[in-house]
Amino acid sequence: MVRDPQDFRARTRGALEKFKTTEAKIAERGPSPAVGDLYVFSATAELGVEWAIVTQHVDDASLWFIVPFDQNSMAGTWDVVVTESSEGGPGTLRCGRGIWIQAEDLAIASRSGFLESWYIEKAKSRLAAMVAADCDDQFSQPEVDDDPDYQEWLDEVTAAAERLESQLREEPEVISVAAFGTNWAETLRPKSYQASDSPMLVAESSGLGSLPEQKFNPSPGYLMAERLPGKLVAVHDGAVVRLHYYPAGIEIAPEMKTSSEGVVKPVVWRVLPDGVAESAEGFSANRIVVHLPSGSKKLLSFGV
Repeated sequence: MVRDPQDFRARTRGALEKFKTTEAKIAERGPSPAVGDLYVFSATAELGVEWAIVTQHVDDASLWFIVPFDQNSMAGTWDVVVTESSEGGPGTLRCGRGIWIQAEDLAIASRSGFLESWYIEKAKSRLAAMVAADCDDQFSQPEVDDDPDYQEWLDEVTAAAERLESQLREEPEVISVAAFGTNWAETLRPKSYQASDSPMLVAESSGLGSLPEQKFNPSPGYLMAERLPGKLVAVHDGAVVRLHYYPAGIEIAPEMKTSSEGVVKPVVWRVLPDGVAESAEGFSANRIVVHLPSGSKKLLSFGV
């Protein structure tokens, strides 16, 4: 098929404009989660599943009920169809596969968009009917419910929901700041890090062989993650703990968040002259949870 260049450019411009508009509207909603927001979790992203916030627990404001939102157009009795005109794009809400999460669980998710209130109200109606075991004829879709392809897809969504729930319920690894050591530096490859105000590795000359290597005395720290392209280290400078990211190449520091007592904050990075990224905020309060991009959690304890 021969593409019309003008049509292709027009479609591309339209997609970019919609993306920018959606991005701006997401920013307008503020950093706090709200009913209707869509989030992406790495545990279910490969399946193409987003998650929509449907309701907040009446007795616990830190609890949110989220349901899967996917691009499979098959919609059964307990599903809600979202049309292409929606801000979140076309898809289907799987109300029968929802889970409860803590507000701080959203620290490992990325907000991807939002759905209009009428879709959320429809989802709430489905959930109310499910709880009451009342399958109204207006919802009933037996021909879809019994379709083998539909059942197979729901099985995949169910498995993804269970995988996400298991990850979120996993207890964080507790790391005592008092037990920090200096052996974390041995895991890093010497490259173009130079001695500065922060602990860095031995400097290499990047081709200038006449420059001598500069040794440094690393501050106490802990290697937080090894599965990133580079190395993520928590370093204690005697007053506060900061996160340092030593890139493997030219990649930027990963998007991350921390939480304490249910309050979630993004990690703001600043790049030092040698290319190492350092968290702008230092941590001194006890029991800071660092949410890693993989979904795992590390709890920094300042106690003994």
